[in-house]
Amino acid sequence: MLGNFRLASDYFRQGLELSELYGFSEYTIQGWLGLSRAYRELGDWQKAYQSVEKYNTLKDSIEGMELKATILELRQQYESEKKIKEIERLTIENLLVSQREGFLRAIILVGLLLALSIAVIMVLRFRRVRQEKEIAIQRREVYRLNQENLRLTVDQKNRELSTMVLKMTQNTECLNQLKLELIKSDPQVFDPAIKRIEAQMLNSSQWDTFRLYFEEVHPGFFRRLKEHCPGISQNEERLCAFLKMNMSSKEIALLNSNTVAAVDKSRNRLRKKLEIDPEMNLKTYLDSL
Repeated sequence: MLGNFRLASDYFRQGLELSELYGFSEYTIQGWLGLSRAYRELGDWQKAYQSVEKYNTLKDSIEGMELKATILELRQQYESEKKIKEIERLTIENLLVSQREGFLRAIILVGLLLALSIAVIMVLRFRRVRQEKEIAIQRREVYRLNQENLRLTVDQKNRELSTMVLKMTQNTECLNQLKLELIKSDPQVFDPAIKRIEAQMLNSSQWDTFRLYFEEVHPGFFRRLKEHCPGISQNEERLCAFLKMNMSSKEIALLNSNTVAAVDKSRNRLRKKLEIDPEMNLKTYLDSL
């Protein structure tokens, strides 16, 4: 309603994780529907379509099982009441007959009818319990499939994120190599080209794209990082993201066109800013966010 559809999609995804974890089917259905609307407003039609597909599938599946269980329960209750009424009718008739045939025969007949009623009720109750167990098994299977689908989605996003980082590293390495060759050749003649290369290496569009992919794999990470340390800079956010991906100082230095020593200094400054205990590993702390 506030128009912040990116934040709304984050909240919906967090809500879906909780509702699926605890088996809240109604909230899961509402979550997929809301997420599809948020993606639609963001213009991400593929995710909007996938979300609404999951909404329809889950809604139809749950409603179908609930409807089947309700119909079965109503049918059982109807049959039970019908049989009980029939038994009561027979009981009354037999009582009238027994009055003419003798008090002892009436008592025996009533006892038999009561035993039959109890047997019928027990059979119906057993069937109902068995059907409820079958429904519970089906729901657990739906939940398992949803969890498996979620795991596959996260694995895919992780692979895409790793591929993107690899391409960024290769691109930076290639630009660095080209820059060094131009400097060795004639720095004055190739000064405009060198400046363009440096500008391209400092281009923030790659970071924005990386941040978007990273948020899909680790939703809410930067928000929680900002809440814990409001004064954190964009470069420090980037360093936190690379460390969470378990990248080495050498890999980070290559990606940022920097030295390993400079990356290590940045890590030490980051530890102080985040106020991390000396005994705690920085990667462990970031994973706990």
